[in-house]
Amino acid sequence: MKQLVCDTGPLNYLIQIGAVEFLPALFSQILIPHSVYHELIAPAAPPEVRAWTSRLPSWCRILDTNIKLVSDFHGLSEADLDVPLIARETNSAVLLDDLAARKAARQFGLLLLGTLGFLELAATRKLLSLPDAVSKLQQTIIRISQDLYNEVLLRNGFGK
Repeated sequence: MKQLVCDTGPLNYLIQIGAVEFLPALFSQILIPHSVYHELIAPAAPPEVRAWTSRLPSWCRILDTNIKLVSDFHGLSEADLDVPLIARETNSAVLLDDLAARKAARQFGLLLLGTLGFLELAATRKLLSLPDAVSKLQQTIIRISQDLYNEVLLRNGFGK
């Protein structure tokens, strides 16, 4: 099993829908950049996210990157930059949703999952019900098109 470096958004949503506990079933260790950790405990984060982050499970490890990039990746937050950098340093996969950050991860040649992709993977391993997880995800503020939800459900045998 590969390690996984997580960005703020996916962790936030997985915590909110009760699916974060499936991470260690699919990955050997979950790596959280220090910059992501700070976003997860920020006062603006949902209370359940702050509570989970304040009691990080043993399968999570907080890391800092040894490299800082600024030139080629305009518009990315420190956390969005740290995720692919740490993944590259540790030969890990990444979990992120931000389009610009996904582009950076692809440029590094990293194995990439988004929140929906993670839920799809967990469902194929019979860890959760994909329709239930998608329904819960749709009740958050995540910005995913209905077409993408429908595509994922249809691809997995749910839907019209």
